[in-house]
Amino acid sequence: MENKSEFERLESFIDKMLDNYKSLKTRYAELEENFLQLQGDFEEMEEEINRLRSERTVVEERVSGLIRRIEDWQSAYSEASAGDDSSSASAESGAGQIDSENSAPASDENHDSQDSGHQVMGQ
Repeated sequence: MENKSEFERLESFIDKMLDNYKSLKTRYAELEENFLQLQGDFEEMEEEINRLRSERTVVEERVSGLIRRIEDWQSAYSEASAGDDSSSASAESGAGQIDSENSAPASDENHDSQDSGHQVMGQ
């Protein structure tokens, strides 16, 4: 009879081992599925990071170009203002010699050329 109880203990032990094995196998499958999902999410995030880095580089280049254009415009404007200051000083000294009819058309011509420049940029 002792053998019978020993066999029952052995059967019980083997049943528990098989149940544990099934549980572990199920848990392993769940973890593997979670891992594959997280791995896919990670790859998507890496692609998004690379896309955003690329986009940031493009934006940086465009902003740098705009800043360069503004700096160039400021330099040109400063140079033109410096030139205008010296020419306006000489024009003020000779203001009595210029009649108002002759100065008005010149102003209109400058205005027309500026307008055409704006039209080109606006198109």
